Amino acid sequence: MPPHLAPLFAFLALLPFLFLPATPSEAVPRPHLGYGAFVANPGNLNMVNDLGFGWFAHPLFWSGAEEINNYYEPANLNNIVDAAQSNHLKLILRVSDAPDWAWDMGDPLQWAGEFGDFMGWVAQHVENRAPNLEVAYVIWNEPNLPNEWGGRTPQISWMIALLEAAYPRIKAVDPDAVVIAPGMATTGGSFSGCGVNISTIEVGLSAAYTQKLLAAQAVNDLEFICGIYENGGQGYFDVLGTHPYGFAYAPETNPSSVTGLTFRRAEQQRAIMEAQGDGDKQMWAIEFGWFVNNCPDQDCSGPWGDRVWQIVSKSNQADYLVRAYDYAYQNWPWMGVMTFFNLDFNTVPWYQCCDPIRGYGIANNPAYDALKNMPKPTSGSIAGKVRENRGIALAGATVELVGSQTTTSSMNGEYAFQTVPAGTYDLQASASGYGTLQPMRGVVVSEGEALTGVNFYLPPPDNVVSNWDFESDLDSWTTGGSNLPAISSDGHTGYKSAQLGGGAAGESWIEQIVDIPADIYRPTLSFIYRYPSQGTGEVAQVIVAGITEPISVSSEWAHHWIDLDGQQGEMVTIRFTVSENGSNPSYLYLDEVSLGKASGGPYKGYLPLVHEVLSLFVSSHLL
Repeated sequence: MPPHLAPLFAFLALLPFLFLPATPSEAVPRPHLGYGAFVANPGNLNMVNDLGFGWFAHPLFWSGAEEINNYYEPANLNNIVDAAQSNHLKLILRVSDAPDWAWDMGDPLQWAGEFGDFMGWVAQHVENRAPNLEVAYVIWNEPNLPNEWGGRTPQISWMIALLEAAYPRIKAVDPDAVVIAPGMATTGGSFSGCGVNISTIEVGLSAAYTQKLLAAQAVNDLEFICGIYENGGQGYFDVLGTHPYGFAYAPETNPSSVTGLTFRRAEQQRAIMEAQGDGDKQMWAIEFGWFVNNCPDQDCSGPWGDRVWQIVSKSNQADYLVRAYDYAYQNWPWMGVMTFFNLDFNTVPWYQCCDPIRGYGIANNPAYDALKNMPKPTSGSIAGKVRENRGIALAGATVELVGSQTTTSSMNGEYAFQTVPAGTYDLQASASGYGTLQPMRGVVVSEGEALTGVNFYLPPPDNVVSNWDFESDLDSWTTGGSNLPAISSDGHTGYKSAQLGGGAAGESWIEQIVDIPADIYRPTLSFIYRYPSQGTGEVAQVIVAGITEPISVSSEWAHHWIDLDGQQGEMVTIRFTVSENGSNPSYLYLDEVSLGKASGGPYKGYLPLVHEVLSLFVSSHLL
């Protein structure tokens, strides 16, 4: 390429990103940050409360709860659930370990259905016994290791089959339950695929550890996560688990510098999620920690084997755990609950002292007091996108948490306030060249809650719709039907919206006649709506300029737009209708109904920049 053309082509390469299509968020509000501990003995949950933590993780072994096919033994599950309730804690239940009768059927592709039945029973039993318990289910454990499959070589298809079987069964019983894809065993190592290219420097003992794991048929953790995404597993979990152990390194250590074996390996796993378009989901750290010598009077070098090089001092264990929580809070807005491993495995009698699992225990160690005294910020966060009337992302828009914080939107329209104390807020968005939008009022942020999908749609400056945001009640709109429209205080922005629908059979409608200027550029009708329910035979639709489009059900505020290119210079009627069947009332809420030019037209945005680039090109060429 000639050097003088480089600026022009660089700008043209950016054009697709300036007009990214709008995509709905499927994120569910989750806590940021949640504090938890992996616990061996539910009888020790008073220690979790003493730490000031709100979650605990505990295993449930399928092999023990269903030793005989279709015969469920609830005793252990009851103990776990009852302990959670009596200590007012939230539960992460990790389910794994197939019974012998399942393996007799073949591999997991043959018994995934039976596992789904089991998870349906577990969810129903928990719901019946503790209907108000907040619970998350981790489906399996470290599936990239052979020992989690009875010594067999891990297969990504097996893990996907279990997720596909378990997810709908759990959700059918408890839609609010969090279903977690399991954390991988951190193998370390480089990986290229799934839209990422992650390289690591192979360092000494950490490199030898990785090589030994992979030689023993473990699968690279990044490769396994990628495989779940590439083979259809994405829709069968709410949260991706991670096990970001620190090994011998401080939590801030760059994973690429030490074979990938450090706490921040979670960032490399996260990169795959985001590259695969799953960035709206959180990650939860189901296990993480540092290994110490909890058996100073014994020679455990044999049982510990490959873990000897990972040993840190007890003071470092305390320091690293505290710093890990702080690092995640400051740098990982996508991280939810973090349950360190472990609270009490070094004190329960059913593990021998040299069992490696005891080396991570903090009971009776300095880490216990360090975590107890650690600040536990529970601020929430708010995130969303700023778009224009066709749903195209707007970069550089100003978003204000009124009276508190201000930020600007990124190239894809995203904005975020990562530390928002619990409270009720107003949010305001604005951008040069767009109309004024009323603030989004009364946004409630609870302790530790991550609000996502708080989206703005800025109106065009030449909007021809009168009272488009319904702040003047229904003035300028003609109304009619069996259910007369009304004004609701349930607004997307501002204080009001139009409410159509009701309990009587027949229509509910509003309409307004507008003139579309002859010189308008790509006229666009845009509106925000919420339509929570729809009975059999009911219809909600918008009719404008002879174009009729259905309005689909949405329990959250959603955006819809219609291209009216070709209607310039015409007088058109904008009409919204809801047809009721009279059985149960349903309502359509409307806000921000605008009709004006689309982005990219005269006086808008990017053409002057193109002109400037071309001018530079011509000048340099003539010189």
